[in-house]
Amino acid sequence: MKPAHSVSLRRWLAAPGSLSRHLAALGSDYRVRPLREGGLRLLPDEGAGSSRARSQRYWGREVLLYVNGQPLVFARSFTLARAVRGPWRALRRLGTRPLADLLFGVRPAHREVLPPLRLPPASPWHSRVGRALRNYPASPQPRLGVLWMRRALFAQRRGGPALMVQEVFLPAISRRAGPGGRSPATARGWATGPAAASHALSHANAD
Repeated sequence: MKPAHSVSLRRWLAAPGSLSRHLAALGSDYRVRPLREGGLRLLPDEGAGSSRARSQRYWGREVLLYVNGQPLVFARSFTLARAVRGPWRALRRLGTRPLADLLFGVRPAHREVLPPLRLPPASPWHSRVGRALRNYPASPQPRLGVLWMRRALFAQRRGGPALMVQEVFLPAISRRAGPGGRSPATARGWATGPAAASHALSHANAD
């Protein structure tokens, strides 16, 4: 991985625990703005090119995370479609609540950290982030360059269906002091690399 450009950004990428908790500490008005949820197709970085991924159906959710009216994070999470009728059914009832309420609540999910990804301007992530910001404009409108994304896989139990959580940090986050934390460790027991999401999700047992 190429190094992130600022100490602040590196700290955000390595922030332990709930990102929502860290963002909420930045201001008095932390909000989750849902963009879409339902069936989705995987992006190339999510393993869309693998034959296993093409044989599966996925359900996902995309949101923008705001602090004091400024968008700081674009988040996208997904799991196998059958899992939202089983152990991940609470995803459909989140609404404007942060996903962290489910992942770090009374019964926290098992978390495996994946290496962060550098997203160049030609990445398909930029078109998704740009569209989200145009639909929900902020003032001033951020200019997107190279973006960074942190990723983690969550499971209610080992061997159960996994939920991939991906958080893209928008330019304004670099101007916010990042929380302390260790450098992200490569996940153990999960696949890593371009097809990490589809491999881990499709091998999970949804029963």
